[in-house]
Amino acid sequence: MPSASRVSVFSDTNVLFSAFYGSPNNERILQAHILDKIKLVISQKVLEELVRNVRRKEPQALSIVEKFLQTSPPKIVKTPSLIDPEIKRFVHPKDQVIFQSAVNAKVKYFVTGNTKDYNVSSLEKKYKIVVLTPSQAVQKLSL
Repeated sequence: MPSASRVSVFSDTNVLFSAFYGSPNNERILQAHILDKIKLVISQKVLEELVRNVRRKEPQALSIVEKFLQTSPPKIVKTPSLIDPEIKRFVHPKDQVIFQSAVNAKVKYFVTGNTKDYNVSSLEKKYKIVVLTPSQAVQKLSL
């Protein structure tokens, strides 16, 4: 039975892709979700990017991704149509819709391999979402 107290963690596409590619910290995050230690949250856009990238770069992993989505699906939130002006100030344009999805999903953590695209301290102050690299997430969440 899933734990009611699992923390919600929004995953950027690069984290999931790297998990299926064999990156240890990203695999730990995915495994923690599968074992109900955390609840992964993604947006429809993240899902589309993941499938597109796996199909293009690691097609042999597509069946593993499909199995994951069937057996341990993350919470999938709608891709937002509006972006908060503060997100436009603090997030690289290509990542704004992804971070807005995390804000809308009311997660506590946002994990990405590209923290350079985010003004981490400003986002944490404004939205109370901690932006972490995969290795920081593994450490902070004891995964």
